[in-house]
Amino acid sequence: MKIYIVIMINLFLLIGCSNFKENNHSLGTSLKIIIFIDKTASIRNNSVPELKKEELLPLIDYISNNGGEIALGSITNISKENLEIVRCNLLPKPIQKRGETAAEFAKRVRKYKNAKKSSESYENLKLYLERIEVRKILDYTNLHGASDITGAMELAQLYLTETDLFFKNDINKVALLVTDGKDNMMRSKLPTKFDGELIIVNRTSHAGILENFKYQNFTNVQSAIRYITNKYK
Repeated sequence: MKIYIVIMINLFLLIGCSNFKENNHSLGTSLKIIIFIDKTASIRNNSVPELKKEELLPLIDYISNNGGEIALGSITNISKENLEIVRCNLLPKPIQKRGETAAEFAKRVRKYKNAKKSSESYENLKLYLERIEVRKILDYTNLHGASDITGAMELAQLYLTETDLFFKNDINKVALLVTDGKDNMMRSKLPTKFDGELIIVNRTSHAGILENFKYQNFTNVQSAIRYITNKYK
């Protein structure tokens, strides 16, 4: 009887652990990310890098394979004014399940690829960086004198907490801010908590008014996006 009980307990633990690992591996690879770039005069004095269009390509490629949403905005005197969003309603790329035959897995992969090809949102994703509005956001020709970082953070929090009936809770949430953190307006209140991972790109040892938040710091956009795509894949 003791042997039987031990075997049953071990079997239960084995099944429970294997399912836990499998579910964690297959869920949560989709990504919802909001990006704010600082377009105020202080970035020149604080060596904040400019975001280039080609630096977003790995992120576009990632979401085209795993599904999700990108929102791009700029930190100006009114940071809530412009937000360009593109979405890809595609569930994550399938991985082979425990006990699944090669033929069964291949069938699911074909279904995924067909859904990807026929997805209108996937086509929109490929054209996202060519939008006139996106190009305007990425244009650093005219920098602003006032900086509304609190507005950007408030909008980022609102955006990341929106209910999503397609991805439900199986989506990673990230806010990427390319900024020195210097706010000279205090137009809004900073969120008391932040729903998602906060990443800041600048080349100083502090993040200004964002210093009290838990965040990852990078000196360049390429490294930040590489971190995101590698972490959640």
